[in-house]
Amino acid sequence: MDFIKNISTRFPILQKLEHDYKIPKEYSFLSIILLVLILIMSTPIGPIITSLTGVIVPLRETLLVLKQVNPNKDETRHLLIFWLVFGLLTSLDAYSRFITSFIPLFYTIKFLVLVYIGPFRFQGTKFIYDNFISKVPQEWFVGSDGVDKAVRKAGEVVNEGVGKIRDKKSD
Repeated sequence: MDFIKNISTRFPILQKLEHDYKIPKEYSFLSIILLVLILIMSTPIGPIITSLTGVIVPLRETLLVLKQVNPNKDETRHLLIFWLVFGLLTSLDAYSRFITSFIPLFYTIKFLVLVYIGPFRFQGTKFIYDNFISKVPQEWFVGSDGVDKAVRKAGEVVNEGVGKIRDKKSD
């Protein structure tokens, strides 16, 4: 609870609510988070809130890094990985109806992932890179014939997987 108290002291409006209405700022903070999660899960503005949240903090950090003469290598790596993951998650939005039919909490999960990997201090991108991105076979994106061969090979793998799914459905 001390962690939440420390975070809630950063917002003057929460302190004003506590002073004027005697509502502890921690409860106001938790109520706002709960309200945002409910909005994301149950309204059409969930994707908008998720995308804005995923852009605002990293965009600020990106602009600060771009203005540095000698940017920190770790910050630069963090931002590259973040924008890679953000692009991947945003491209999934094109299939949102399909995805949300299987994963109803898709936008809530996306929101939480973006909040975790967005700020540099959480080191979320390091976790994502070490556990997922670094496991992608290098042949998928750098083949002996370049990108074309890697794309063809990835397409073959996808087609093979789709074929297996079709075979299981026909059984």
